[in-house]
Amino acid sequence: MGLTRSGRRSGWSPRLSLILLIFGPGCAPQPAIGDHLAVLCPRGFGALLGPVIDAWGREAGVDVHLAEDSPERIARQVNGGAQADLFISAEPSWVEELQRDDHLSGDAPLELFVDPLVIVTRAQPERPVHAPRDLISPKPLRTAVPERGWEGAAVRRAMEAAGVWAPLEAHSIRVEDGGAAVELLLASGAEAAVVRRTAALSADTAVTATRWPAQAGAEVRVQAAVLRTARRPEAATALAAHLAEAPGARRALDALGLHHAAPEPPVPHHPP
Repeated sequence: MGLTRSGRRSGWSPRLSLILLIFGPGCAPQPAIGDHLAVLCPRGFGALLGPVIDAWGREAGVDVHLAEDSPERIARQVNGGAQADLFISAEPSWVEELQRDDHLSGDAPLELFVDPLVIVTRAQPERPVHAPRDLISPKPLRTAVPERGWEGAAVRRAMEAAGVWAPLEAHSIRVEDGGAAVELLLASGAEAAVVRRTAALSADTAVTATRWPAQAGAEVRVQAAVLRTARRPEAATALAAHLAEAPGARRALDALGLHHAAPEPPVPHHPP
């Protein structure tokens, strides 16, 4: 049993294969759960989560098919009744919409990891960038920025909060998503890019990524939700729980700079 993948990317990068060393044998659930499991996830997540899911599938005796696409297309597929078991999302709004439209199972979505924003340059840039202000000083860099969905909104908010959007706006290159921004950078169409870390990881060692300073709205909590159309809801629930809670999976994600999503702090309650 193992992992089958579809989407524009194929294979895992050498650096991401370290997940298998961190994950190690024997960390996945021992009971065999069942057969084919269909997982929908954003582009680029296959290389990131593939080794962990593959190891889990071998231990659990489950064949996993991992399909990658844009969040919008995935949501449309689910709304159209696509047959799938598990939905991994980097767009909180899509999870909320699918929940409202009764496309998810009764279980609450599980938070897998935090995907922070990073500043990306080529591995040996002419001008190193260590902080947001370096994007505009001594002169603005041609910077690729995603403009759609959560990622686009988060990048815009973060750049405005850091005071770099106004001087950089005329030099920015708007693209669909973080993956397109990194591809433009590697093709020398931009000098820098501001994207989610998972988009930078897909380029492996060809780029240098510097985490954007921590601030509200400069990261997203990636979630996994079991779909109502799931043919194997037990296996889907077990895989989601493994990605969210298993020590091996958490160590693997931490090693990539994708920290486990800690619970939201409780809202203080003061009796009247």
